[in-house]
Amino acid sequence: MATVQEPTRTTPTRHGQYVRAQIRRAMMRVRMLDFATAALGLLIGVLAYGLVMILLDRWLHFSQIFRQLSLVGLVIAGAAYLWFTLGRTLRYGVNPYYAALHIEQMIPDAKNSLINWLDLHDESIPPAVRTALEKRAAIDLEETDVQEAIPGTYVVWMGAGVVAIGVGLLIALAMMRPGQFMSLINRAFAPFDNSVVEKQTNLEILTPEGGNATVPVNQSVTITAHVNGRIPKPGKADSLRLLLRRTQEDANYEPHPLEPTSDPREFIVQLPPSHVQNGFFYKVAGGDDETPEFRIQVRSSPLLTHFDIRLKYRPYLNWRPVTLAEPNLEQMRGTEVTLRAFANRAVRDGKLLFDGDPDHPVFGQSVPDHANALEFKFVIDKDAKYRIWFHTTDGESNNEPLPYTIKALVDQKPQVEFTKPEELKLPGDQSDLRIPANGMLKLEGIARDDFGIRKVTLKMRLGQRQKVTPKPYRDEKAYRLIDMPGFVRQIEYADFVELEKLTDDAGNQLHLQTGDLLYYWLEAEDACDYTAPNVGKTREYKVIITDPKKDDQEKDERNKAAQDRKKDVEKKNDENREKESNDAKQKEQEQKDKNGGEQNDKNEKKDPDQKQDGNDKSKDEGPKKNEKIDELLNQLRKDQQPNDKPQPMPPPKEKQDGQPMPMEPKDKPMPGDPKDKPMGGDPKDKPMGGDPKDKPMGGDPKDKPVGGDPKDKPMGGDPKDKPMGGDPKDKPMPGDPKDKPMPGDPKDKPM
Repeated sequence: MATVQEPTRTTPTRHGQYVRAQIRRAMMRVRMLDFATAALGLLIGVLAYGLVMILLDRWLHFSQIFRQLSLVGLVIAGAAYLWFTLGRTLRYGVNPYYAALHIEQMIPDAKNSLINWLDLHDESIPPAVRTALEKRAAIDLEETDVQEAIPGTYVVWMGAGVVAIGVGLLIALAMMRPGQFMSLINRAFAPFDNSVVEKQTNLEILTPEGGNATVPVNQSVTITAHVNGRIPKPGKADSLRLLLRRTQEDANYEPHPLEPTSDPREFIVQLPPSHVQNGFFYKVAGGDDETPEFRIQVRSSPLLTHFDIRLKYRPYLNWRPVTLAEPNLEQMRGTEVTLRAFANRAVRDGKLLFDGDPDHPVFGQSVPDHANALEFKFVIDKDAKYRIWFHTTDGESNNEPLPYTIKALVDQKPQVEFTKPEELKLPGDQSDLRIPANGMLKLEGIARDDFGIRKVTLKMRLGQRQKVTPKPYRDEKAYRLIDMPGFVRQIEYADFVELEKLTDDAGNQLHLQTGDLLYYWLEAEDACDYTAPNVGKTREYKVIITDPKKDDQEKDERNKAAQDRKKDVEKKNDENREKESNDAKQKEQEQKDKNGGEQNDKNEKKDPDQKQDGNDKSKDEGPKKNEKIDELLNQLRKDQQPNDKPQPMPPPKEKQDGQPMPMEPKDKPMPGDPKDKPMGGDPKDKPMGGDPKDKPMGGDPKDKPVGGDPKDKPMGGDPKDKPMGGDPKDKPMPGDPKDKPMPGDPKDKPM
């Protein structure tokens, strides 16, 4: 390093100015070489620090505090180096003697001419001597090159060191790839964030999205990985592979190689169901990287597990709602169905589709507190099949749902027949009656219905076109049960028509002429309210009008007898109505006693422990009740087969939740036991009213007809007489007190 000396005053001459300029030039070169040397030395230190930190950090993964301390040490060392290399030069400059000495070393015969000039050029010496010194120094300077006198060899070596370290860094860059190299550089020179060392190979799971997945049973799993950076070669120890284990406690992984795809940076592996089994944990490894561990879970496919079906029957049936678990429904037409379908997964939405009617789906509604349930509401109208489709909250849908059936049981029309006059039992024209134009048409009959009769009407027609004002039989009140909802299921008919008082549908009196034909039939309307009442009727009968008679006394007696007979039958019907009402009340009380009354029902609703998966514990009783209802409806199912005279449904035996319910087949239906031959049964059976050899309803054919001798005992008279329907040994109608009453014996177990 140059030695510093205080400058002296000199008197410049031509040769002196030349020498001074060359000395200054040499000093400047020394200064530049000093700065270059210091800069290159500092650069070598920084690059060497970086190269060492990169190599060691990649291997040892230095902590953040260690890297921070290392950088602080580098800064301190660099500052000390610059202080000692450039400090004196910056403070004092370059010593001219140092520069002159280096120049004289390049002059063979210099004889210290430059040193002597430096010593004497500011001294007071004779001008001749001064001129001689300046001339000698100038001549020596002209023979040498200042650049060669002060070479930069050290600077060159320092530059070579920089290049060498730079090559080392380039080699490291090529080996590590830019991502990892730059991450290590960042960790070495910016150790203030907790960055990690990037790897040469970076793996990312593309499918399943996010790595974790839940798949249905017996479904394969496809795993796709994307590779950034170096792609390991297949067959090598660091090749791309799926590492699989069944539990996290298992330290042994089962490897499965990944196969390349059309994208050179995407690799895939597909695991069949035999490998998926009940699920597994996995990660993808390759090169110097591996993914975090993910999990594949297996669960059953979306499906329906059970149902909670609430049935609300039509009001006229007087049945309280019941709960079923069976999705295949056989219920009365018009029944309102609230169907809750429970799945094995949380559901998002769903719909119920009827086969053959895809344009009118029933959309499901969510059920509060039951994420796995949907509620559907519809009304049973006809036979159908339905399926339930739904989506889970994660987007899956149930595939090929099972079809369920709906059998709509139709309320049959009432059965109506005439029982008197006896001629009406004869076929065809043999049943025609001949009555004078001022005579009376006296009729008796019976109407039965499975659920209740609302109205009975005698319809008539004069000839083929002339309508006749119909004649209703009693008002609707006479058909309703007393203090109970519902209607009587059997009504006996006894009425008469005075032919001379007939009117047309406009209210104008008809004047019957001899030979006119009066057609008539009896109609009964049941209580069905969906969608309209069913109407049952007899076949059309015919009255041939004959010449009028003039016997007023006989007419009066006939009218009185008909009135008496009508009142007797009405009284009998009222008694039967009272009996049915009392039976219904008794059944209702028995049902309340059995179920613990309405208070128990409220307690069950309040008790949270009663609820299980949308079904309360009372559902356990539901199937038992429904089995009875099924038995009760069996008769209706049989009635769906077309025939001339449909079979009546057994009368309600019990009630659901306090309402009358049909009786079981084993109970005695109206008007007799199921073992008895029903109306319209086997042709071999004796027709209603008994064997022709037996005495007909109301007595022997020899007896006087309705309206006959007042001395005759009317229908329902002396107990010793044979009751309507045959022998006293037979069960009388509507029933002996010992028999099971209609709608069912109180001893029967309520449904």
